[in-house]
Amino acid sequence: MSSFVKEARREQEVKWAWIWFKQFSSFHGHRGESNWEFSTSHVIQFLQSKRDANIPAWKRMRIIEGLITFRGEIQRRSSEDLMPLLTL
Repeated sequence: MSSFVKEARREQEVKWAWIWFKQFSSFHGHRGESNWEFSTSHVIQFLQSKRDANIPAWKRMRIIEGLITFRGEIQRRSSEDLMPLLTL
C-alpha cells in the first residue's frame, strides 16, 4: 500500500475520530474539550444511548474505533482500557 493511501486513510480516521468525539463529549457535557480524560464507563454510557436509539452495532463499533483513534492520535494517551470494548 502506498504511503499516500496510508496517509489518506489516517486522515479519514482522525476526521471521524473528531466527529465521534464531539458527539460523545457533548453527550457527557464536555463540549469537545479535547483534553477530557474520559473513561471506559463514559464510552459504555454513550454506546448504550446509541443502542437505545437503534443505532446499528456496526456503527457503534465505528464509534469505539473512533474514540480509540482519538485517544491515541489526538490526546496521545493509551487506549488500552478501551480495547476490550471491541470484543463485546
